[in-house]
Amino acid sequence: MRFRKLLLIFVLSSFFVHTQVRLTIDVTVLSMDDKTVIEGCPIILKTDEGKIFEFKTDDEGKFHYLNSSSTFKKGEIYTQTNKDVKTDYAPMGFLASDDRLKIDISDKTPNTKIILSDTFYLKPVSFCPDFPAFNFKNNSLSYDTVFRFDIYSGVDSSYFYPVKSMEKLLNILNIAPRIIIEVAAYADYEEINPDSICMARAEQMINELVKRGINKKRLIGKAYGIKRLHYDKKEIKKHKRKERERLHAINRRIVFKILSWDFVPSTVILKGSVLNGSDHTPIPGAKIIYRDNLGILKQFAADKDGTYYLKFEEAKFKKAELYIQTDKDTRTPSSPNGFISTDDRLKVEITDSTKFPLKLKKDFELTPNPGCTWFESIKFKPNSTVYDTVYPPQIDPIMGGDSSSFYPSTTIELLKNTLLNNPSIIIELSAHCSAEEKKPDKLSQQRAEKVKTALIKFGINPKRLSAKGYGIKKLKITTQQIAKAKSKSEKEELSAMNRRCIFKIIAWDFVDPNAPPVKEEKYHPKISGEEEK
Repeated sequence: MRFRKLLLIFVLSSFFVHTQVRLTIDVTVLSMDDKTVIEGCPIILKTDEGKIFEFKTDDEGKFHYLNSSSTFKKGEIYTQTNKDVKTDYAPMGFLASDDRLKIDISDKTPNTKIILSDTFYLKPVSFCPDFPAFNFKNNSLSYDTVFRFDIYSGVDSSYFYPVKSMEKLLNILNIAPRIIIEVAAYADYEEINPDSICMARAEQMINELVKRGINKKRLIGKAYGIKRLHYDKKEIKKHKRKERERLHAINRRIVFKILSWDFVPSTVILKGSVLNGSDHTPIPGAKIIYRDNLGILKQFAADKDGTYYLKFEEAKFKKAELYIQTDKDTRTPSSPNGFISTDDRLKVEITDSTKFPLKLKKDFELTPNPGCTWFESIKFKPNSTVYDTVYPPQIDPIMGGDSSSFYPSTTIELLKNTLLNNPSIIIELSAHCSAEEKKPDKLSQQRAEKVKTALIKFGINPKRLSAKGYGIKKLKITTQQIAKAKSKSEKEELSAMNRRCIFKIIAWDFVDPNAPPVKEEKYHPKISGEEEK
């Protein structure tokens, strides 16, 4: 019997240990020119789960990755460079390759061994690296694409059409995000005001790159005029007219060179937790909304431990905010009836004086919904739908504190904000009467409808509001309790507590058909020890 138990344990343990795909990756990074190894080159592993791991090549230019229980199904390996990635033969560093080693083990059976390998070749940076060139028409900011073949270099220059040149330039700037480049503009000796037109060409190029997402601080414009002609007057005169026109066009150019590797990207990191405001336990899966001044609206869910982590490598927004929205699925064991979110915000503002990386942390606390969520009630004058503000102070069960400040306008404002912050909830406006009032059923319904009308004027969708009058069916203070009061004023105060309209959540499934579309983002959790320290 004992032998059978041991055998069963062995089989089960073997099953759980060996049901994952075992993945091995070997990468070598070499210089494109002399094939020497590149030590310390960053290797990025990005998975389909949104996780990003960073490693470095060893002193032999190699990177070895072994995962005996791989959890991700797809991913890619690629290189990045910085000012420290250099060799004796390439003291100015390297440009990262745009090559990718693709990983796809989604169709592999458990216990499969997968071995992937690749070699990345990085191009050394010379004084003027392999950037594309842009050429211009005479005395113009318009690009020139008429020339075809360079008789000196033997290179077909049709590759350097503006569209292809821009694609290549953006690719270099994106795979080397820390480089600062000079945008160097040159003129031909036949052009009028060569210095002015060069500066205009450089500014035009910088503006085009900024529109395509490149940080302006990475671009330094410089006008050289006719100081560095590619072909001088004497050289051009040696050729026939048609060829001379092409050589003039080559002089009218913009070229680029790396000035430094010291650019600090506009990195913004937002992190924190979403917690139960009552017991400070985490709320996994809480819906977090991101909105910025560029009109981007996204939502994602908090991690299983209630934390969130957003990283913008190159923030393009000037203002942004994070806030929480609840729905019927936002619940925990300690709060099975869900939560109510507030208007609490994590606000981000980027100015010229902002220092990067910008790291902001904020914990959001949500209010538990105690079954029927009651807000401070609105009181009414006897036999009337006119609001009453003379009721005695009470303790607010949700917000806490003395409710003497919760006059009708304040209460309706609070309810409006709650509905806006929790766009999926539907509430019932429950109105009541005191025992001595006439026609209590009709009067209580009128009171509920009045509050509903006030909320609709605030822009709340009427489909989210159910008005219901209960007459004297649910007295808060019974007739017997009122009769025991010693004075007339005390009896009136107790009766006033019955003339009320209260609010409770009855559903969480409202969907606004006119709401702007929200892009659902896959959550990118922070990788402990591999990303930000």
